[in-house]
Amino acid sequence: MEKYDTETDEYADDFVELEPMEVNILSGLENCIYSLEKPQNTPSNFLLIIDILDYYENFSDKPEYWNKLLEEEIQFQKEIAEKLSNGENLNENVYFERYKNVSFDEI
Repeated sequence: MEKYDTETDEYADDFVELEPMEVNILSGLENCIYSLEKPQNTPSNFLLIIDILDYYENFSDKPEYWNKLLEEEIQFQKEIAEKLSNGENLNENVYFERYKNVSFDEI
């Protein structure tokens, strides 16, 4: 997200507007990274991440890779939900750390 923000000049001659799904991906990841302190956002953030991974699974040339991430994400979300229901506080960087090495710009 920071890379997109710093490298994007909407007034440049070569500016290309993002597709709606690309905007959804960026905003979904940003929400998950920065809004864990708001538990009311957790269900929609979980769905956004699943939608993003599903999109990549369906449209990338590495569907097995994205399917594996999707399966791992579902288990990860179950663990987070259990921790939240037990009153545990989560590390606010949990999604940043989880996806910092995943390239979401390959489609």
